[in-house]
Amino acid sequence: MRYLLIGLSYLVVAVAAVFVGVQISHPPEPGLIVSSNIQSGAVPATILQSDSDKSAAPLPRFADIGRQPTLFRQLYIAYQLAASSDVPTLKSHLDNLIHDDDPFFHYNIANVFLERLIDLDVMESIHYIENADISRERIYRFLSDIVSSWIRHDPEAAIDYVRNIDSFQLKNMIGARLLSDPTLGNTGLQSKLEQVLGQYGQMIMQSANLRQKDPEAAFEEALLLRGSDRQMGMWNAVARWYMEDPEAVLARVLDMDNAVEKKNIMQMLIQTQSREDPVAALEMVRNYYPQDMDMERMVLMAMTGRDVQQALPYINAFVERTGETHLLQNLASNWSRSDPHAAIDYANTLDNQHRQAFLNGIASGYIHSNPDEGLRWAMSLDNREVLDQVIQFLPNIDISMAENLMNRLDDPQHTHSLLVSISFMKARADPEVAYQWLAKFHDEPGYHNALTNVIREWARHDPESAADTLKIHQEDSDYQELFSSVAQGWAQRNPDAAISWVRSLPEGEIAGQAAESVMFQIWRNDIDSAIDMMDMMSDERSSSARLTLAAMMLAMKSDEIEDIVDKLDLTKEQADQLRQGNANSSVHRFNPTVQPGYFFSSGGVMTY
Repeated sequence: MRYLLIGLSYLVVAVAAVFVGVQISHPPEPGLIVSSNIQSGAVPATILQSDSDKSAAPLPRFADIGRQPTLFRQLYIAYQLAASSDVPTLKSHLDNLIHDDDPFFHYNIANVFLERLIDLDVMESIHYIENADISRERIYRFLSDIVSSWIRHDPEAAIDYVRNIDSFQLKNMIGARLLSDPTLGNTGLQSKLEQVLGQYGQMIMQSANLRQKDPEAAFEEALLLRGSDRQMGMWNAVARWYMEDPEAVLARVLDMDNAVEKKNIMQMLIQTQSREDPVAALEMVRNYYPQDMDMERMVLMAMTGRDVQQALPYINAFVERTGETHLLQNLASNWSRSDPHAAIDYANTLDNQHRQAFLNGIASGYIHSNPDEGLRWAMSLDNREVLDQVIQFLPNIDISMAENLMNRLDDPQHTHSLLVSISFMKARADPEVAYQWLAKFHDEPGYHNALTNVIREWARHDPESAADTLKIHQEDSDYQELFSSVAQGWAQRNPDAAISWVRSLPEGEIAGQAAESVMFQIWRNDIDSAIDMMDMMSDERSSSARLTLAAMMLAMKSDEIEDIVDKLDLTKEQADQLRQGNANSSVHRFNPTVQPGYFFSSGGVMTY
């Protein structure tokens, strides 16, 4: 429902944008708070009016947006206000909007004001979003919106901005969006952006070109490719084709000669079918892969997520046949989120072995749906396994409750688990505060694991401060293995700064580990700097890292093996090992269930 609302709101935004720029032939209905000249049918005086005309009609107030009875009217008022606001006013309104609990306000309405800020000063809009107190995911999404708007009026400047982005994830996220935007194609600058994105840009364009073709033709063309291009091409083509003609694509896939590719694509199709009709998906498993327990588990998990009562007899039959109970535990978790008392009653009908698995599942679901009741129920059972489940999830749900529970429990293992989880959740909010809080538990079990999590999270938020803390404790064994985590987190945000920091470390194992972390983080965008990192490693570490990097490069471009051998200056033994590995994997494998960073959208197209 949420995605339907967001989709609807995009349509409303488009309609509103057109509406406010043309003459209105009909007055609005009573209740819409607008100026009198709008009601008379004239072009809205508040839309991009000159300073001399601003006194002609009173502007609506920011609070008036939320008073409107429809999304269209809320957007209409937002456009009026945005059009008449200066930069400080726009930023003030955005401060309120981006922290609103309503997703329509903190994204759609916020984007109206953000677009006006872009219109006035692109760099000010970027600076504002980069420093906004919101999640990194939302910052990246807004930055992607900004650059997508920027590309329309100054494409070369926008591409230059993308070139200088430090974050590999953000750069490729924006790049993928721009390369799919026909606006960039009209400027003739696609090749320039492809160069900025390197191999990833080429992969995006290859995928985009195949998506423009008929899915059946795109599939046959993808079979002529190699490596990741082949995998991506087949994946996109099959996803689109299955939406149009599932029987045709199923027949074509079953006719494939490559058994590994056939099975992986069939798994993808069964997974897709399980979201729409899990019973039909289960029938596909029984018809084509009756011995494949993993596929059956996958479908039963999807069925449980859709309808617990429908899934119950299938899960019971699976448990009876296999003796496995984790699917039963998953079903109990889903059931207890909606009706914990009915789930508890059902658990009491089971034998001891199955009852314990079911109770564990109830604990995880109950603590999510009603933490107070769930904790009271779990504590009343005197059941260690149930309490383990509560401890696993409670810090993610209510950190104060988890702290109180840690103070009540005497078990060292439970204290360990809670300390690690609580410190991690605190670090996600404020790593420095979490670090200071954790210091008072130095002698508690779990301290070192908790410290590791805090420093790693700190490195993601503020790697420079995390690095300063590590240098203070450089001789402390508790901290030594954390240098590589900070190096990796820093390299994600600012590779040059991370490289400089690693090179400032004393020569030795700590510096070698950190250099290896940076190397594997930056090689896609800067292979030369990545190779230079090996100079800081021991011979043994460097040799292993060199061969691993070669294999990763080969996975991207399997037809460039000799270039890779030369680039990395592999020894004859390493080169032979790489060639042998490539020969053994000449069957192009891909598994749609484990590809990182990709998923199928509702339209059946793979997106990043």
